[in-house]
Amino acid sequence: MWIKGRLKSEFGFSDDLFYRWRKAMDKVCIKFEKKYNLFIFQKDRLDSHVDNHV
Repeated sequence: MWIKGRLKSEFGFSDDLFYRWRKAMDKVCIKFEKKYNLFIFQKDRLDSHVDNHV
């Protein structure tokens, strides 16, 4: 990946730091997805709840 090589040359990132940064970004994405899925799940439950009472 040219980005990885560029980051290492411009900012002096070691592989260890680069992968730690990638892991941190992945964690943020997973947190967001879990929140988003939870929101969708709650919305679906609310919709079915409303349908049952109509």
